[in-house]
Amino acid sequence: MDMRVKKTKRAIREAFMGLLAEKALSDITVKELCESAEVSKPAFYYHYGNTHDVLLEIEREVIDGIAQSIAGADEVDLCSAAFLRSFGRSVFESPLSSALRDGNLRSEFMGMLSSSLSGRFAGGHSARELNRQAFAVTFAFVGLLGMMERLGPKGYEEAIPELCGLMRAVVGTADL
Repeated sequence: MDMRVKKTKRAIREAFMGLLAEKALSDITVKELCESAEVSKPAFYYHYGNTHDVLLEIEREVIDGIAQSIAGADEVDLCSAAFLRSFGRSVFESPLSSALRDGNLRSEFMGMLSSSLSGRFAGGHSARELNRQAFAVTFAFVGLLGMMERLGPKGYEEAIPELCGLMRAVVGTADL
């Protein structure tokens, strides 16, 4: 990728995350984003269709990073303290941490993340069983992200033992 493209996209994304920490996604305009990033509107529209596209790109990268962090393991226990701790670090250290902290995480992001993770744990089962497992994992991760949003990094870390039990109760019903 051309260095100018990288620099422009990085400026837009950093400005976007700064604005998202201050206000809701629906309140961020392309004009103020361009001003904050110090890029022209044509440069912005060359890379993105709207502000939602910037967030979507960031969300996809975060999801890919989380999925890659568990992809190498032959078997992952979604309910273990080690997994929940690693998952928490991945989310809280991501560019979306300010959105998480400020209650701006979108249900669309949570759905994409949980779908990505449920696909990781669905091998070798019938379509009906996959749907049941995907539902359980999606339900568990949406709930987990909601807890992360409410507790913050320190509270989340302290709650991991209880969260393990909650995850086991939900995901355990899926016989993963």
